[in-house]
Amino acid sequence: GCCAPYHRGAAAVPTAEAMLRSRYSAYAAKDPQYIADTTHPDSPEFVGSRSSYTGAVKQTMRRLDPLKLTILKEDAGASADESFITFKLNRRIRDPEVPRNAPELDEVTERSRFERIGGRWYYMESSFEGEEGAGAPAAAAKEEAPKKKGLLGLF
Repeated sequence: GCCAPYHRGAAAVPTAEAMLRSRYSAYAAKDPQYIADTTHPDSPEFVGSRSSYTGAVKQTMRRLDPLKLTILKEDAGASADESFITFKLNRRIRDPEVPRNAPELDEVTERSRFERIGGRWYYMESSFEGEEGAGAPAAAAKEEAPKKKGLLGLF
């Protein structure tokens, strides 16, 4: 696909939006190494060692299939090296508690922060928008949603 040169490390990702799209496609392609490579080590989601983080990403990949990415807006950060992207993500959740063959589809709106360090863009963190019942998806209304944030907010 269009992001293959990024995934192979053959090309630097030129913009924060391209980084978000490349991470989405790595998620779809189940490539946890690329997610680990493009997450800033200071990200609050990058916990433990690189291998334990990659393991957590793999687990999430087993549980989530991204179906569609819609970029809503990009906001400049405090400098040219910081960017915030708000996007909508449609996904299938394969939760162990859901009976087999009962895929659960949901849609979340997320705002991700990216930072450019040494000419390379990195994912820092995400927050979900609209969780206070303002058209929030069913999954966000579940009590465990905030706990899962660190695993689900990977774009």
